[in-house]
Amino acid sequence: MPFSVIGEASLAKEAGKYETIIIDTKGRPERDDLNDMIAGSDLIIVPCPPDAQAVATLRMLFAQFRHLDAHNYRVLLVNVPPLPQKDGDEYRALLNDLQIPMFKRSIRSAKAFRKASMLGCTVDSVPGDPRSYVAWYDYEEIGKEIDQIMIEQAASRLQRAS
Repeated sequence: MPFSVIGEASLAKEAGKYETIIIDTKGRPERDDLNDMIAGSDLIIVPCPPDAQAVATLRMLFAQFRHLDAHNYRVLLVNVPPLPQKDGDEYRALLNDLQIPMFKRSIRSAKAFRKASMLGCTVDSVPGDPRSYVAWYDYEEIGKEIDQIMIEQAASRLQRAS
């Protein structure tokens, strides 16, 4: 991987070495874990495929976010089928109607993700798959969006402090 991967037990000791830390958690965290995530995170990214079961789970999770008065989260639609299928647009409209904050971009479905997982490499380096760049592009664009969110949050904190 093009980044360090450390275990949860090493996180407290290693955290000071990094500007950005991404923590992958279980899909349905317990209430105390969710409280800790909200308090200790600048941004919580909730990946969600466009399917009914995932949206039902999101409704429960976001009810907890609202109860805990959390605002530092966004849904990332993932595994979105390509056009002309309308799953991505339909679920984006549904989440918008539910007033669930989400990223502007989505991660499109691509065979390159399965190949990368099978080969143990990042999607941009899947050999012999010229379309893997499309999959990597989606992540680059989400990265830019995350950077912008972080800049806006920092500016907001500075404004409140002054």
